[in-house]
Amino acid sequence: MAKAVRISLANKCQLMFGAAVVLILAAALTVGWIRMQTLVREGQEATARQLANAWIDSRIELPQSWAADEPIHTLNPGLTMNLYTKDDFLIDGTFDPFLNEAIELFEVRDDRSELFREFDEGVDSFYYQYARAIRK
Repeated sequence: MAKAVRISLANKCQLMFGAAVVLILAAALTVGWIRMQTLVREGQEATARQLANAWIDSRIELPQSWAADEPIHTLNPGLTMNLYTKDDFLIDGTFDPFLNEAIELFEVRDDRSELFREFDEGVDSFYYQYARAIRK
């Protein structure tokens, strides 16, 4: 027959206090982490919106050799800006899942004119995509 293990009241209180401290720390760190993720995402979305506004308002000059099917590299090599017409949407949307999602969203919902997504490619490798519908 197994002998019962007895834990004193003081040890029980220490265990409960330790568990409560660990739980409180985990909750506090998790809330901070989630809030920082939200702030970074909102900042990237605002930056994408501001760049699109500047480009649309012609405050960012396009290179003279620019063609409709070439990406525009403006502020840094990682930044690509493309302008698609409705016909280009139908052709290029079949090859790009993000563009396809944007096309479907913009066609179905007239109240939506922006789409922003974060894509994770693995360890410390992610990028953002932003699409805006320009309607007449």
